[in-house]
Amino acid sequence: MKKECFSELIDHGHGKYTLFGRVLADTPDDPARQNVRSADIAIPPGLEVGHYVVSATFVTEDPDDANRRKPFFPCSSECNPDRQAITVVATRRREDANPSRYVCEYIVMATKKV
Repeated sequence: MKKECFSELIDHGHGKYTLFGRVLADTPDDPARQNVRSADIAIPPGLEVGHYVVSATFVTEDPDDANRRKPFFPCSSECNPDRQAITVVATRRREDANPSRYVCEYIVMATKKV
């Protein structure tokens, strides 16, 4: 699996931003919840996000994973201003569950909080 994780911010001016990158996903300890993955997308310090849209996919490149390169879905997100992050959660069918490590690849389109 690609280990590099990163985040990039593009300031389009007029309070509009694009944030994109990769972050390692959390794997649940509970064997019954291996069909769920979550990740926290860090919001850069000083940027207060107002409205946002997230496109995120959880992928693995584990060669032993039958679901290699198949995305988790559906994806939901929630802004956590206390943690300066956007949390993304995705699920797949229980029969597709596995303990592989996943990376969350994301794009966030956001406007600055006014």
